[in-house]
Amino acid sequence: ENMQASCFFFLLWWSVYVVRAREECVYHLHQPKCGGTFVWRLLRNRFCVDENEICTRNSLRPPPSCKCVVNPITKESKIQAALRAGTYRFISAHSLAQFSSRCHLAVWFREPNARVISHWGYFRYRRGFNLTSLATLLENKPPRWANNQQWSLFMQASVKGSPTQNDVNAATTKLSTTAFVGILNDMDASLCLFASTFLSSTQTLDLCGTNRKHERQNMALRKSPKRDQRLETLLTKHNKFDATLFDLATAEFKKRASNFLPAAALLRSSAVSE
Repeated sequence: ENMQASCFFFLLWWSVYVVRAREECVYHLHQPKCGGTFVWRLLRNRFCVDENEICTRNSLRPPPSCKCVVNPITKESKIQAALRAGTYRFISAHSLAQFSSRCHLAVWFREPNARVISHWGYFRYRRGFNLTSLATLLENKPPRWANNQQWSLFMQASVKGSPTQNDVNAATTKLSTTAFVGILNDMDASLCLFASTFLSSTQTLDLCGTNRKHERQNMALRKSPKRDQRLETLLTKHNKFDATLFDLATAEFKKRASNFLPAAALLRSSAVSE
């Protein structure tokens, strides 16, 4: 009976909220090294089946000729107006500067120390930058990407020191009003929850499938610095806001997943039995 009730409320929520959500736009805040490249490549193909509807930074066009945009960095007034109006179907960007309240915000978060290590490895080994060791880099003035970057991008604020209770309250409120909160460390459940929130029933069954394997792009680090106590101490020192935000985001994610993933699983098992 509890499972039937969960399914009923899920379908009711689906008909009222999700159908409306599909008529509007989804704005993906691409947090660096939080699985963002994998996420936007996967999702753009579900929001825009026709590749001609997908635009990247070098081929930006206003709707309706372009419905999904990635890295919309431009000074073109028509495109900026479309972004502010929320008339695109799917947007993926490294900033919330162009976010429209008509869009539904989707964000993935990652454990901050691992994220910074991954970002250092990306610059050092993928981009070939001549970086010093991460520990030495952090002992001096750390770059923005190594210093509470998730908080800065999501909360749109530069911070120092440790978060206050007001900071915690502000982050909690923003997370609770964010349409989707995902966790890189639990990507499979995050994708299933995202599909349950925004996509069609067929796409939900696909992303929630127990045997479904999606190619993970830019989600593996071939080389990483040794995580000794000195490095961990420095990482923690410069990412206290990110650590707080990650804990809050994880709690919000688990709360939502507990409400909707059982119903999505029920839909999947029902489809398999048919």
